[in-house]
Amino acid sequence: MSHQRLEIRKHVTTLLRDNIQNAQVFSSRLRALNNENLPAILIYTRTESTEKFAEAPRELDRNLELLVEIKVDGLYDCDDIVDQFANRVEDLIHQDDSFGALVNDVLLSNTDIEFFNEGAKPFCVARLTFDVQYFTFTNLYREPNDFDGAEYDLDLNNDQSAEIKTHIQFKSN
Repeated sequence: MSHQRLEIRKHVTTLLRDNIQNAQVFSSRLRALNNENLPAILIYTRTESTEKFAEAPRELDRNLELLVEIKVDGLYDCDDIVDQFANRVEDLIHQDDSFGALVNDVLLSNTDIEFFNEGAKPFCVARLTFDVQYFTFTNLYREPNDFDGAEYDLDLNNDQSAEIKTHIQFKSN
């Protein structure tokens, strides 16, 4: 099974690809983009913090930084265009804030907008950072075997005291 971070990126990529028709959407930060490929949206993850949530079975509370980078041509009204894309991305992600029950919560935590005048043509970039909370079990967790049942006998003694005999048996693999 793939890591949940990969599933999160796939979900967001599909969500944006299906709902934003006038931009190319990529599930990676490693794309050679030129002005002919713009506008483009890149989805990637950066850092993740982890804390123990439960001991038995061991469950981890994970907080992931998910970045959605929007890159547009910088020649004409790039601030307005990048803001329109950012608004659409925010709306789509916040309408599906559990990513189809894949995560516990998603919240926009930061937006960084920059203008670059390098290369043949200038471009604008907006980086939207979403904090994504989700839970996973460690590799120590295994599904329990089917319970085979328990037997018990209850015998009443002559003095009306009870004697209980128990026997518990588990299936062996």
